[in-house]
Amino acid sequence: MRKQFWFFPVLILFITTFYACTPDETPIENIETKCVNNDDCKRDEFCDLQNPKSDLTTGTLSYYCSSRPQCLKAADCPIGWKCFVDEGFCITDQEAEGTLCESDAECTVYPNTKCNLMTGQCYNPDAGDTGNTGNTGDTGDTGNTGDTGNTGNTGDTGNTGDTGDTGNTGNTGDTGNTGNTGDTGNTGNTGDTGNTGDTGVSVLSEDFEDGGTNWTADGVWEVGVPTNGPAASFSGSNVFATSLTGNYADNANSLLFYNSPIAIATSGSPVLEFMAWVKIEGNGYSPFDYMEVLIKTGADTWEMLNGAILSATTPSPLDALDNTKTKVTKPLGTDYYKFSADLAPYKGKSISIGFRFKSDSSDNLEGIYLDDVKITK
Repeated sequence: MRKQFWFFPVLILFITTFYACTPDETPIENIETKCVNNDDCKRDEFCDLQNPKSDLTTGTLSYYCSSRPQCLKAADCPIGWKCFVDEGFCITDQEAEGTLCESDAECTVYPNTKCNLMTGQCYNPDAGDTGNTGNTGDTGDTGNTGDTGNTGNTGDTGNTGDTGDTGNTGNTGDTGNTGNTGDTGNTGNTGDTGNTGDTGVSVLSEDFEDGGTNWTADGVWEVGVPTNGPAASFSGSNVFATSLTGNYADNANSLLFYNSPIAIATSGSPVLEFMAWVKIEGNGYSPFDYMEVLIKTGADTWEMLNGAILSATTPSPLDALDNTKTKVTKPLGTDYYKFSADLAPYKGKSISIGFRFKSDSSDNLEGIYLDDVKITK
């Protein structure tokens, strides 16, 4: 009988076909970022809620981040968009509301009620004034002028809490008004230390001239005389900086904090103030690099805290702050400016304060130079 060998070619064809259809590698797909709103996207992207796409994994519709149109002027943007010239890309009218403006009438989001016609941005006209709370108290000292007219001691009611009132027994305390002369140049604030209970009394004052012995720093933070960035301190010689001699490092997550808890009085208007020179990679929407001010109470840990809300006496309130006003960011790099945070929510509590600096993996600049940290009440 003749042997049949026909099944061998069929078997070889089957094996060849099977392996030819099995790829050696999984195809590489373009990975798009899913989003719910613009906060999920990079600074130069937006969450495209008009064009959902089908999710191949779940079969449901999802939204994805898309690149923002670039622009130099409003005419470069699509209808319904405005040009955020500072960042070089378009933002929607809704995003621009309360941020971009051509007149005060367009600044409707409190507290940014004024339009800076030079930058086209809304700003808070009172920003930074909170930092002068102590000085407001100084105007109260003019009430001491009323001490001269102690007839009936009418003015003394306004002097509630003034230790100087004890001097009203023989008006000897009026000599304390000599300190008020100093108030004209705010030098008198030193004299305020004697005014127990007065607004503007300092409960913390640090200029780092002792080498930062009361502070703990890790990561990029270092104390000393800067030779980079502003190449100078705001006062004295020393600052705390993200780098004294060059640009800050990649992938930083560094904490600088005051070693002792600080008791905040139940009365007054407590404010944290500090001077800073700022030049880092950041923007209003999604800062790559930034510094946050952390305020810790009780059993909180630094890791679980978010940045405190800040005001700034920069040329425009958002020149060195993000849109949430919780992050010091952006490449301002022109001068030292005062930043402040309202501590009224912490009245009657003991708090710790810290400064957390974060950076991404590229495009590092000169950084943050920190000086003259104060808490007043």
